[in-house]
Amino acid sequence: MKLPTIRLLKLVIILIPFVLAFISLGITRSSDTIVVVGRDEASGTRGSFDELVLNKEDPTPSMEAQPSNGFVHEKIVTTQLAIGYVGFAYLDEKVRPLRINGVYPSEETVLNGSYPIARDLNMFTDGLPSGIVANFIGFIFSEEGQQLVANEGFISIEGTNNFSIESFPKGTQISIVGSTTVLPIGAIVAQRYMELNPNISISVSGGGSSTGVKSVGEGTADIGMSSRELKDSEYIDYPNLEKHVVAKDGIAVVVNPRNPISGIQVSTLKRIYLGELTLWSEVSNVEKLTSYYEVNLNFYSGYNGREKFIF
Repeated sequence: MKLPTIRLLKLVIILIPFVLAFISLGITRSSDTIVVVGRDEASGTRGSFDELVLNKEDPTPSMEAQPSNGFVHEKIVTTQLAIGYVGFAYLDEKVRPLRINGVYPSEETVLNGSYPIARDLNMFTDGLPSGIVANFIGFIFSEEGQQLVANEGFISIEGTNNFSIESFPKGTQISIVGSTTVLPIGAIVAQRYMELNPNISISVSGGGSSTGVKSVGEGTADIGMSSRELKDSEYIDYPNLEKHVVAKDGIAVVVNPRNPISGIQVSTLKRIYLGELTLWSEVSNVEKLTSYYEVNLNFYSGYNGREKFIF
């Protein structure tokens, strides 16, 4: 049975923006392969993503593993068909964060629990901290320290005003190592702490969450930064580690702004990172079947809004 002319025209009108969007992106049947971007195995961001999205399954071998959030961000900026994930602090106008299960990534949605890819940002010490390390940790939890956390784009926790800087001998040092996600927090707080306490020297370096946990566990660093929880093996290897949650953060799934997609389901995202979906056209079909497919047309000349196509 043929569709009435009016219904056929209506269907064509609905599909035109969708088609134009993908044409502008340069997507064809032979060139809509998804470039899957993730983090290296030492990354706490990857550890959290693998747990929250992949249920600890291994990602596809074709995933391009990057050494830091910054490298993931740059790959998305320069690759129109890429998808990746970064901490909230790395979001800007050069990448588009996707709604996950219909929820936009924000401080509010992380704190109210509606955003599904969120985690604590941690610093670990070998047992309860004392001396200079305890005073530094205390400064992070102060009102000023948590304001510095917020200024870096992270989600702060409630700070305390019951804190005072203690004096220590000149040349006293603190070594902080680990997560590149937590690194901006460690760096900015260390800088301010040294301004307030000029006798102290603090070194802050990255290397990933696994490096941070290992370094503090083996005594080569005073504080280990991690954007994930401890692995079972780390609990066994380093049973005395004490966790300090210094901030909260979401993991934003990002695409190039010229990619028309603006939302995705966790189940679809998992299939992309497991290598079960390799084409953006496949993602489109799955999303249309499971709920809806959102097309952001802000890049489309003469149109500044957003259409939601229900299928």
